[in-house]
Amino acid sequence: MNKQSILESIGAAYDHATTKHPFFATQAMQLVEPETASRELSRKRELLKHAIEMNTVDGSHVLECELAEAIEAYSEGRANDCIAELYQCAAVIMRMVEMVVKESQK
Repeated sequence: MNKQSILESIGAAYDHATTKHPFFATQAMQLVEPETASRELSRKRELLKHAIEMNTVDGSHVLECELAEAIEAYSEGRANDCIAELYQCAAVIMRMVEMVVKESQK
């Protein structure tokens, strides 16, 4: 599965979701105190660092770290940074899809 087919599948899933569930949420993400978001990001980064050191990294480690970065930016009112981090989350998910497809073809 290449990038274009993944993007097409994401687009189809998005269209389906917005049609099936027109109400999405009351806010983009939980608004937390900036200090709380920073602590959570530090914790996620430490978990990722440990997984790297143990050679046990999986896509969810990276995704959780990227999402924590988005939440931190959101909690600090940095909308452009939050959006950039959410795009990074999408990119990580795309890479996870690629890996699952490759693993399923073995």
